[in-house]
Amino acid sequence: MLTPRDRDRGLRRVSTATQWLVGGAVVGAGLFAALLARPHDTTVTTNTTTDATTSSGAAVSGSGSAVRGATPAPRTQTQRSGRRRPSAVSGGS
Repeated sequence: MLTPRDRDRGLRRVSTATQWLVGGAVVGAGLFAALLARPHDTTVTTNTTTDATTSSGAAVSGSGSAVRGATPAPRTQTQRSGRRRPSAVSGGS
């Protein structure tokens, strides 16, 4: 049978271990939150190739932004995020 002295020593050891575990969990959660709070680059770069004809009639192939006088198409939300949102469908039977 354990003496009260042995019991108290065991309780102190368990209490100390619990305090260290809780402290480590709090620090770990803080580091994880700080990691997720950093800004992320969510843009997607797409390379598009367009064909154009010069004023002399010669065909020019290359990037759309490399052709003189060509205006690049505006970027849409789908192009920026790289993902499409699912469309909502309601009703129907």
